[in-house]
Amino acid sequence: RALAKMARWPDVGLSINVDLMGGAIEDVAPADTAFPHRRDITMSAQFELRYASTRPRANQLAWMRSIQAELASDATGGTYVNYPDRDLGGYAARYWGDKLERLHAVKARYDPGNVFQHAQSIPLPN
Repeated sequence: RALAKMARWPDVGLSINVDLMGGAIEDVAPADTAFPHRRDITMSAQFELRYASTRPRANQLAWMRSIQAELASDATGGTYVNYPDRDLGGYAARYWGDKLERLHAVKARYDPGNVFQHAQSIPLPN
């Protein structure tokens, strides 16, 4: 479905990079690291859009997001933090899941002034 939709806009450069999970990733217990999706995610997809000058950017972005939404209907909702997405809603819960509370405690202890931060860093606890 997604490939057929991509073929309808041939002058737009969209790449979908897929990383397969499993194997050695699953050798480490999910409780042992901040990556909670070790046994839940079988692949991670990253989208890269290269705008075509022949079409309005907003239309191209909407088209890409419609493909993302189509693929997301089969996804767990977990997200791999090493591929940040500034448009990702609820990023902290999606990146770190049930590890977020523990990461809040680490952040509060070692960076209470929030010196090490960016748009999607571990937020200070409330």
